[in-house]
Amino acid sequence: MALFQSGSLSKLGSLNIAPFLDTPALPNILAEWASILPLVCHLAGYQRDYQSVGKISLLGRLSIGLFPKLGTLEGAAGMLKRGPEYLDQASGCGSHSHVVWDVLWGSVFPCANGAASALVTAFGIESRKQQPTMMPDSLAERPPAPSEGVNSNPPTPDQSTHAVEQPGPRESGAAVEPTDAEPGNVESANRTTPSASTANAPNAPHFRRYQTLHVLNFSRCSREPTLSSAADALFSSVFVEITTSLLIVALSAVLCLFGAYGSSTIIFCSRVSHTACRFFRLYRPSGYLENNEAHETSYMLLSSHQNASTWYLYVGDRAVVDTLLNKTMIVVPMTNFTCWLRRLLLFNHYIQLLAMTFVAAQKGWDGIILVSVMVLDFVSRWIFEGNNVAGQWMRVEGVKLDVKSYEFTGRTMMLGAIQLLSGSRITSWMDGIITPHPRRNAWLKKISDGLDVDSACGGNSWSCHDRQWIELSSALAIESAKILAIDLGTVQGV
Repeated sequence: MALFQSGSLSKLGSLNIAPFLDTPALPNILAEWASILPLVCHLAGYQRDYQSVGKISLLGRLSIGLFPKLGTLEGAAGMLKRGPEYLDQASGCGSHSHVVWDVLWGSVFPCANGAASALVTAFGIESRKQQPTMMPDSLAERPPAPSEGVNSNPPTPDQSTHAVEQPGPRESGAAVEPTDAEPGNVESANRTTPSASTANAPNAPHFRRYQTLHVLNFSRCSREPTLSSAADALFSSVFVEITTSLLIVALSAVLCLFGAYGSSTIIFCSRVSHTACRFFRLYRPSGYLENNEAHETSYMLLSSHQNASTWYLYVGDRAVVDTLLNKTMIVVPMTNFTCWLRRLLLFNHYIQLLAMTFVAAQKGWDGIILVSVMVLDFVSRWIFEGNNVAGQWMRVEGVKLDVKSYEFTGRTMMLGAIQLLSGSRITSWMDGIITPHPRRNAWLKKISDGLDVDSACGGNSWSCHDRQWIELSSALAIESAKILAIDLGTVQGV
């Protein structure tokens, strides 16, 4: 038993100084384990700045928790010092950084608010919790009818049942080469090609790299009081802030009486930083949630790179979409108070570093209490932050979000459906995804102008395979666009 517990030695820690209030005995293994756990688990990762900027952009203020991860205060001080430069770099360095393709304007640019848009996207998708809708992959599923309002000449059923969609113009990054058409299969535009041994085998399986498209439809709504908004206002009120600060300072003093000097110091410094940040005001820039164009609707495609399999289409209110993806959401004022707060946060960062290493050396009940504080901070952040930050931002700004997900068998029909849905005549936005090629140009003319294959091809002599690809890809794009238009309640471009 002495191996696991040594009377008063473990509870007194390395200093072996008796606290003002006596504490019970503590097993040695528990004291050793608890002393190093916070130092190992509560370090800020390489995405610290990225995640912090996302929350700050949505909340519009600095927020410091009960026990911030080591490095969080230093990052906040860096933002106050560097301002726009810090925001630009932090927004594009995380694993969720994205590229934006503006369908209406044809421009391609990095997402300006990568972390903020990722929080909003995750909130919308997790709130929906439904399986994606499977888009048609052959005309036999739903033959397109000209009477439905699509100005196109789809292939006949006999053509569709013997057509295989093959990569047309090579899609950027897709390691796939065209193969011979095989009856009865409709393959993805960038499917995974089976090996030679399996391709020659009878009844060999054919693999597709499915493309998932999440359509986020933004709209504006009235800011009517709700239970959630009332709770947000209550927890951010001055009375609650003062009461909470007094309770935390009192708790810090009580912990000192039990000999938890490191934990007490960390809690006290964190609360001082939190209170100082509450008096610091970040500003929303001019043009925030305002539309500076004539059209009210936006179509912006989002993904991690050109060869991704998961895509996000931001549609709806242009003011909201443009703010999330293309505009600055916060402005850091450069004042004397900003400089003072930056120095305070940096000082508290070093105090927290010393306190955490002190707990690791001291051991005893100080480590146990710090682990408890770490768990309490994790629970509070899980309840009040995370995706709830996105929900709070939408309630405050009067933004409504509806999310629908779709699964395509290839990127060609997905991009064609988006082009038709937007009603845009600009196609340069997809050049980095599907390389410009005469066959791509013929496919685009067919879905946009409704020409037959010969007219769309511009007199080029196409092989039977190329004709089948143009026919089938255009017909599936038109069918997919109809489904998107019905779900979104719009007939623009379809």
